[in-house]
Amino acid sequence: MISRSRLKEPFFTIWVICNENRERSPIVAAVIKEYIPKDLRSYFEIESYGLDSTSDYVNVSIPGHIPNEIPEGIPIADLILTMTEGQMKTVQDKFPFDHSGRQKVRMVVQGQNLNTDGVGREAYVRFENRVTEHAYQILYLIISECVLKIQNTHPIDDTRRTKRKTGTQI
Repeated sequence: MISRSRLKEPFFTIWVICNENRERSPIVAAVIKEYIPKDLRSYFEIESYGLDSTSDYVNVSIPGHIPNEIPEGIPIADLILTMTEGQMKTVQDKFPFDHSGRQKVRMVVQGQNLNTDGVGREAYVRFENRVTEHAYQILYLIISECVLKIQNTHPIDDTRRTKRKTGTQI
């Protein structure tokens, strides 16, 4: 494992995206943070953004939360999670590939659009419960992407591996 003291910034950055960053993406980001083991949390930076957060944020459902719009330029995120297929396509058009040419935009729950079924506290609690039901699936996706980043950052030198039976190099 990489020593946390050697890292100047989090190892893996995740952006969670919805339309206005008023409800869904902050809730999903909070669930992800909650399910990452405490001793690993410092390795992750999890931020939530909206495709368009210029709307009036006085009606934000989460007290103290100020909506943020996706920053301009090349994303620094290792993984971008969206609520819906439409949002995923919008983000893919804006940020098509990472430096390796690999797509890094995914839906929070693959194949399912995550929408609230109303407004108000009860609707947001139901939404949070839906996300929590998929928490381990979401963590699996994040871990899979972390492994790919590790493999790309620290490739295995296959010439140094040896066969156990013969002791010869492969």
